[in-house]
Amino acid sequence: MKIFDRQQKAESLRTVSSGCNPLTLELPSLVENWSESLEEFDLSSSEIHGSIRNTIGDLTSLSKLSLWDNNLTGPIPGTLGRLPKIQELYLHDKLQGPIPISLCQVRCIGNLFLSGNRISGSIPSFFGNVTYFENSSIRQQSVVIKHTSGVMQS
Repeated sequence: MKIFDRQQKAESLRTVSSGCNPLTLELPSLVENWSESLEEFDLSSSEIHGSIRNTIGDLTSLSKLSLWDNNLTGPIPGTLGRLPKIQELYLHDKLQGPIPISLCQVRCIGNLFLSGNRISGSIPSFFGNVTYFENSSIRQQSVVIKHTSGVMQS
């Protein structure tokens, strides 16, 4: 499927939502031709594979990124910390490595779901920098940390 690889610049694109559709494609390079006005990107349960590229951090208007229940591998990109408007981050899949410390730059993330990944290292103490958390679930091997509603305290 080549719909996501078109060379046209989409300057007013705000939402891409194709969740629960069997796209069976590699996660496209998101920023090369897509608008910086993109606010929501949802390809959850779409049978996509590959890794999340660092260019994801260039989508500075992104408030929701939902890529759960696919076949994504590789690290959680540190460039996610460059998304000042991100409020919902759903990345529970097959990602591996540490949780990027750069996520401490995100202040008001309402929903953060990283469970199901192969998280290594310690869970950063960046939660003290987040001013608002609604729901979170982070699984680190056999440890599951869950939080629901309110201000997260470190």
